[in-house]
Amino acid sequence: PLTLPWVIIIVGLYAWTLWNRPNRWLILLPALLPVLDLAPLAGRQLLDTFDLLILATLAIGYWQRLDIPAQPCSGQLQRIAVGLLLASGLVSTAVGLWPIFSGSSLSIASSHPVLESLLVAKGLFLALALVPLLRRIPAAEAGRVREYLVQGLALGAALTTAVVIIERQRFVGLGDFDGVFRVTGNFSAMNNGGAYIEAYLALAIPALIVWTLMQRSMLLRLAGVFAAGVATYAMFVTFSRGGYGGLAVGLLIVTAGVFLAKGGQARQARLWALGISLVVALADRHGVVLHRPLANDLANRRVVPLVVVVVELGNERLDLEELTQVQQLRFVNLLLRRGLALVVLDHVTEV
Repeated sequence: PLTLPWVIIIVGLYAWTLWNRPNRWLILLPALLPVLDLAPLAGRQLLDTFDLLILATLAIGYWQRLDIPAQPCSGQLQRIAVGLLLASGLVSTAVGLWPIFSGSSLSIASSHPVLESLLVAKGLFLALALVPLLRRIPAAEAGRVREYLVQGLALGAALTTAVVIIERQRFVGLGDFDGVFRVTGNFSAMNNGGAYIEAYLALAIPALIVWTLMQRSMLLRLAGVFAAGVATYAMFVTFSRGGYGGLAVGLLIVTAGVFLAKGGQARQARLWALGISLVVALADRHGVVLHRPLANDLANRRVVPLVVVVVELGNERLDLEELTQVQQLRFVNLLLRRGLALVVLDHVTEV
């Protein structure tokens, strides 16, 4: 394994920060999750640098707050839900590791190794290990937990977007949409389906919008609007239909929350929410197009249309002429009948 000095420096600085400011892990972990992946450089896959940060969080947190009584669960239903989640994770991990008893190789060189079950399961188990620590945050500081998490996710969205911009510029260019180059960012585990950049962006972009609405400075709000637009571009170039759907659901939840709020500041937030939604919908208007594989999938009704689609009919990138007339009619009819899709028709010549 390489990069050992860098790992020691990063974990040491992180531990020093937590020792002095115990609640900062709520900001740092969501922000560093998408970018602190040194596995391709260090050669560590079963236990990477981010895992060491979580272990440092657990060690320092429980050392400082083990004597603080945990806040009670909100109800019996919550205990049952967490118990079922833990049981499901244990059963799934056991099923994935069962081939070991039949003599399967423990090598991680293949695309779907047996030990992949541990790589997937450790995320769930480490997250559940953080829950008791979260419940031991003093009541006087509990009010800022949500603010810290939103800040961390917003920062993570910005950092992920920066990595995607660099990746696109180096390989195909920011405006090249003729091919389907699926970005991976700094998620090295995407080579075997163990991590998904679009899943993180679907969670982080709504948090970035919430962070923008929380700001009182006009400059910070404008910066947040710009970041949300660029982050939406990063989501679109993943070319992931599941990611589009997840982002749409997150935006609906944020919008509903803003419009259900009351008060003078809520009215102003609604205007900003509408503005940000417009920026997100028009992000990279001439670049983000419906590529041919997705058009065929929609024509064959194999995709849930919970997406925001920007269509430029007559544009060679969409290339509807390559579809049969029956597929064209089914494609347009499907979009018109399913009201979950927002279709922007531009430069319409004929259908």
